[in-house]
Amino acid sequence: MKTSFTLAAALVATLAAPVAFAAGAGNAISLKTQQQVYSTVLLDTVSASTDGTVAIVDYRNGVAGETLGSVPVNAGTSTDVKVSVGRLVNNGDVIAVLYNEFGDIVASKKVDVER
Repeated sequence: MKTSFTLAAALVATLAAPVAFAAGAGNAISLKTQQQVYSTVLLDTVSASTDGTVAIVDYRNGVAGETLGSVPVNAGTSTDVKVSVGRLVNNGDVIAVLYNEFGDIVASKKVDVER
């Protein structure tokens, strides 16, 4: 429960000001505004100041839920990052979350799932 609360609080902070937060640290996630998510989320670019991980998190009614999938990323800019979520996402949106090498959330981006 504490992990969910911590994740939710951190996501609120990064979603509230993702551009300022991401730009200041050299961390950012960009993607198409809407996606059909069958089993994979495609992120156009992920810029990371350190090695880290991108996770896709279930997001319904403004609440972050379980992690659906994740992939490691190297420091620098990665393009066409595919994250397998293992199932159709059709009951809400998702959030792409970038964690640095220490497990801190350094960027996030809401993905509008097309239904």
